[in-house]
Amino acid sequence: MIADLDAAIAGLYAAFAGRPRPARVEGCPCCVGDGAEAGLHRAPLRELTGDDLGRYSFKAMTTWGSVSDFAYFVPRLLELATRGADIDLEVVTEKLRYGNWRTWPAVEVAAIERFAQTIERAAQLSGSELAEDDVREALSRLSDSTS
Repeated sequence: MIADLDAAIAGLYAAFAGRPRPARVEGCPCCVGDGAEAGLHRAPLRELTGDDLGRYSFKAMTTWGSVSDFAYFVPRLLELATRGADIDLEVVTEKLRYGNWRTWPAVEVAAIERFAQTIERAAQLSGSELAEDDVREALSRLSDSTS
């Protein structure tokens, strides 16, 4: 199952590879302090940590950045959320819903759907009712998104 998750994550990076790295991620001056953006540009996308992206994941698109900015970070946010970093999968899936992810390019939509199917299977196979419930709740946000 780990190989399937690795493949789904690789698929996310491949699907979103055409998204340019934002030169600047604008934030509400009252909500996003000076220097907060530095973590978003500290390293290449695949090297950003939960510490770098954690605050952004909660504020994305509402008080910090645009849908396009968020989409650039989606592969890393989803990867970190499933690999034990301090990124909440439910928050990321809610942000995907907020950003109308089903209207994004077909290759990105397909990669997110594949990722969701993979983590749902992994949760079912884990035998952990809590893990399965958490994943099901997060993924319900994706299912509730408009088609």
